[in-house]
Amino acid sequence: MPGVLKFPSEMKILRKESFNNWYKIRTYFFATMLTSLPVQIFFSIVYSTIVFTLTSQPLEYDRFMMFLAVLVLTTIVADGYGLFLGTFLNQINGTFIGAITTCYMLVFCGFLIMFSHMSELMKAFSYLSTLRYGLEALVLAMYDNGRTNMVCPEEELYCHYVKASTILKDLGMTPQNYIFNVVMLAVQFIAIKVIGFWSLKRKLRSN
Repeated sequence: MPGVLKFPSEMKILRKESFNNWYKIRTYFFATMLTSLPVQIFFSIVYSTIVFTLTSQPLEYDRFMMFLAVLVLTTIVADGYGLFLGTFLNQINGTFIGAITTCYMLVFCGFLIMFSHMSELMKAFSYLSTLRYGLEALVLAMYDNGRTNMVCPEEELYCHYVKASTILKDLGMTPQNYIFNVVMLAVQFIAIKVIGFWSLKRKLRSN
């Protein structure tokens, strides 16, 4: 949401100052991107720490860093998408379109409808969702790569999800697919930033 609102609220000032050659557009764009990065990393670390503690995940450094990396990537991709919408939409339309596309991403990310329950057509559409790569990478970070069996309470006669492989199978997620998801998030991050910069530059020049 902050990304959607940022550029429209600063467009008049940005147009005036860039026209007077106070600074270049790319300087402003990269400064905007870099100043938000520490905040995104900080809150991702806080969230990861809380989640790992409350859900009794194994306290393994590699697993934690894999989990954290996905959160940071997903956050900066979402921020980049908001900035992109803000380069050519006003605050009202940007908020509306952003909410609609977020709903689409949630529906096809494998959370509301598991991949094992999707038709082939729906699976194809899921590859257009950024959250699909983020969710699968998060699940694989926790339940793939030699994850030990979950604890089954002694009072329970049967625990279906003792093995991590059972969880991945029921969710319809592909083991050893973590790197692919991270690469796709990184590609989307680069693409959305490049497109956002081009869109901002085009709008300022057209006015």
